[in-house]
Amino acid sequence: MKTTLDFRKILFVLAALALALNATPALAAAPIEPPLFPGFNWDNLGAVEQAIDNGETVSVPGTLYRAQEKLENLEKAPESFFDFYSSPALAKSGWAEIQATGSESGVSTIYFNEMGYIALVRFAQCDDSSESLTCISAWVSEPTTLRLTPQPGLSATRAEDYTFSKKGPVDGSSNLKLPIAISWNKYTGPGLNRYRYCIDETDDDLCDESIGWTNAWSNTVIDVKKLKLGKTYYWQIQAVLNDNTKVDANEGVYWKFSTVSFKKLAPVSGARAQRLDVTLQWQASPFDDPEHFLYCISQSSVTCKDWVSTSSTSAQVKLNINTTYHWQVKAFDENGLSLDADSGTWWNFSTRKSMPRFDFNGDWKEDIAFYRPWNSGWNILGQKPLRFGKAGDIQVAADYNGDEKAEIAVFRPSAKKWYIKGRTAISFGRSGDIPVPADYNGDGKVDIAVFRPSNGTWYMRGMGSKAFGKPGDIPVPADYNGDGKADLAVFRPSENLWFIRGHSGSIPFGATGDILVPADYNGDGKTEIAIFRPGEGNWHVRGQSTPIAFGQNGDIPVPSDFNGDGKADYAIFRPSTGEWIIRG
Repeated sequence: MKTTLDFRKILFVLAALALALNATPALAAAPIEPPLFPGFNWDNLGAVEQAIDNGETVSVPGTLYRAQEKLENLEKAPESFFDFYSSPALAKSGWAEIQATGSESGVSTIYFNEMGYIALVRFAQCDDSSESLTCISAWVSEPTTLRLTPQPGLSATRAEDYTFSKKGPVDGSSNLKLPIAISWNKYTGPGLNRYRYCIDETDDDLCDESIGWTNAWSNTVIDVKKLKLGKTYYWQIQAVLNDNTKVDANEGVYWKFSTVSFKKLAPVSGARAQRLDVTLQWQASPFDDPEHFLYCISQSSVTCKDWVSTSSTSAQVKLNINTTYHWQVKAFDENGLSLDADSGTWWNFSTRKSMPRFDFNGDWKEDIAFYRPWNSGWNILGQKPLRFGKAGDIQVAADYNGDEKAEIAVFRPSAKKWYIKGRTAISFGRSGDIPVPADYNGDGKVDIAVFRPSNGTWYMRGMGSKAFGKPGDIPVPADYNGDGKADLAVFRPSENLWFIRGHSGSIPFGATGDILVPADYNGDGKTEIAIFRPGEGNWHVRGQSTPIAFGQNGDIPVPSDFNGDGKADYAIFRPSTGEWIIRG
C-alpha cells in the first residue's frame, strides 16, 4: 500500500502540539544585511554574548564586528556615514531603532529586525588609544525569539517641538581666564544620539569648515582646549538625533566670549636706548590657580636655552651696552598648563649705545657736577667734595673701565699724562692737544684720545691715528650714525660747517658765536647736530623746524640725560646765580 505524506498537515500538527505545550517554535536562520557601513573595512571578532534588557536582562549570543578605521573626530566622518546610520535609512533595511543610550565616552543604539535579529551599534572613544579617537563596533545577534519594541515617542520626533539652549559662558562674557568650560541644557526631546559643539573665531553664526564640529557624546559640560589669550570666540551646540537631524541651541544664534589677555608690559617691543639694568614687566597670571612664570631674554629671537623661573611679575636683568635683546614670558598653572604672553610673540628692545658721560654713581643719569681747575676741586651733587689733580689740568671724567660709572680723571698737558683716579698715570698726548675721550670701538669703555689741531690728526690709544680736520677746527666726536661707536667729527667755525667722518660732504649748521651742543635729544641712539645761540637764548637742533627757547645770554649750555629716559635734556648752568636749570 502506497503512503503519501502531507507536510502541511504535519507542520500544522506540530504547531498545535507546540501551542499545547506552551512553547514557541524556533526561527529558522534567514539572510540579513548587518548594519555595517560599507565605506569601512570590518573585522569579525567572533562570537560574543550581549546582555539585552527587555524587561529583564537576557544574555543573547551573536557576532561582534569592529571597523578598522578610527575617526580622529566623529563629526568629520563622511556624510554618507551619518546617512547610513540614521534611523530612517536603517529602517528601510529592516532595522527599527529601539533605544539609544549615551555616555560621556560614547553612544550605543539597539535595533531590532522583524526577521528575529537584534543589533547594537556603538560609537565610542577607543580603549587602546590615549588620543581622542572614535571606534565603531556592531554586534549582531543570532536568530532570537526576543521581541523588542521602540521607546514611546521615537517614531514621532519633531525637533521643532522641543527647547534647547546654551548655559555658559553667557553671551558677551569677557576677560575669562583659562581653562574655560562651555555648558548647555539638555535637549528635551526624544531620539537624542549625541551632542556636538563648534568654537569659531568668525562672527557669522556658522561653523568654519577648517575648524569643524567636535563630538561631545552625552556630556553637557566640556573643558575647551587650545584657546588663545586675548581672543574673542563664537560658539554653538547642536543636538544630533538618531535620524541625523541637527537641532541648534538658541535657534541657531551663536554666543560669544573673550579670553583674558596675558601680555608683556615693558620694555615695549622696539624700545631703544634702554638702561643696562632693565626691569622686565608683565601682567598677572591669567590662571585661577597660578603656579609660576618662566621668562627668557636672549640675543636670539629663535632659541632660548636658559628660562628663569619666578613667582613675580617683574625681573631685573643686567645687560650689555649697544645690544639688541629678545624676550618672552610664559605663565604656568598648578597642573602644568602653560601660556605664552602675547600669543607667543617675542618682544625686542635695544640697550643704550652710550651712557651719560658724567654719571658718577651708575644710575644712568647725568650728575650735576663741576670741576674747579684752579684748586682741583671736584663737586658732585650728593657726594662729598674732593680734590684730584692740580692747577692747569683739564678734566676728562668718563667711564674708562666699563663699570657704568664715570671715573674722576684729568689730562695734564705739561706732563703729557692722563690721571685716572685709582689707576696709574698714562702717558698719552702732548702740550697743545685737545683731549677727546669717547668710546671709539663700541666696547662700552671710553678710550683715551686727543685731537692735535696743529696737523688735524686724531690719536686714539690702542687704535693708532686718523687724519681728519685742519687747524682751527673744533673736535665734536659723538655717535652720529647710531652704530654705538663715537665718530670723528669737527666743526669749522670759519665756515660754520660740520664734518663727520664717513659722511659725504659737509653739513652747514650754525653761525658765529654759537655754542656747539651735539647730543641725542630724541632718544633714537643717534647724536643730533645742535647749537645754542646765547644772544637769543634758543637751541637749534638739526632736523627740528622750531628752535627751543631756553636760557639767556651768559648761560652755559650743559645738555645731557638728567632723568634717565635715554634722551638728552635741555639744560643750562647760570654762572651769575650758580644755578643749574633743566628744562621740564
